[in-house]
Amino acid sequence: MPKNYEMLSKITREDWVNISPKINPTSLESKDILGVPAFEINEIFIPVCERVLSGAGLKDNLENKYKYPYIIGVTGSVAVGKTTFAKVLKVILGNPPYSFATEVVSTDNFLFSNETLNKTESLHRKGFPESFNYPEIINFLQIAKNCASVEIPVYSHQTYDITNQTQTIPPTQILIIEGINILQNPPRIVSDSQREIIRDYLDFSIYLNAEEETIKQWYTSRFLKYCEKASSNDESFFAQFENLTETQATELAESIWETINSPNLHNHIGPSIEFADLILSKERDHGITYLHASPEWFSL
Repeated sequence: MPKNYEMLSKITREDWVNISPKINPTSLESKDILGVPAFEINEIFIPVCERVLSGAGLKDNLENKYKYPYIIGVTGSVAVGKTTFAKVLKVILGNPPYSFATEVVSTDNFLFSNETLNKTESLHRKGFPESFNYPEIINFLQIAKNCASVEIPVYSHQTYDITNQTQTIPPTQILIIEGINILQNPPRIVSDSQREIIRDYLDFSIYLNAEEETIKQWYTSRFLKYCEKASSNDESFFAQFENLTETQATELAESIWETINSPNLHNHIGPSIEFADLILSKERDHGITYLHASPEWFSL
């Protein structure tokens, strides 16, 4: 049954920090990771990892090398910081004192190619549910859940397309799958025949949340950075925008947001928040200000 967002308990960052010593009794600490400041790692990320591992009983099973994987899902809007968040989790979980074999996979790798989307006249709906090869995501999860190696496609944000490369995901203890669609229902074109859904495979799910205007600013900033980098790379999808002024590029990014990303957020990504086990609310500096979870999750 869907979780009711209104039924989740909400605590402030301050309250979370106050109870964190009980969650993290050994007072694990870390330095900056992938640009995320140490205070954010120590006040938010490590206690969250401790709470997830404790709730799953994983800390008592470090020797059972490939008896699982435990699958953690990370989702939220385009440009909300899913990839960085997932990679930081991997660094924490993959190093002492945990040292779990940990892999991160993005559902972007299962987008249909631009050629396919062009044939179906749906390139303008890239990122919407029907633009993903949903059955292949399920197939990947089935194989990964059985602790077997699986080969997946590789998506390039530079070329804005699926590449000719593949990536082998080995058997792992913890699998972090991140993407905008992991808590959504299957697209209509496969929903009748697809009995399983992505969220069925998740042991724990995290939704990164922020005000839309804030996410729009993050998206625009990222778009401008891609355009800047493309000036020295003719293969980049963004090379076509190299002659735009910063104002023109900003206006283009804002237009893409309003016509594509905003409708996708409101109609598909946002509603999936009700299935999340943990919701982390972010401010403009990407700092976590509120946490939402079941009341039991905060009970110590």
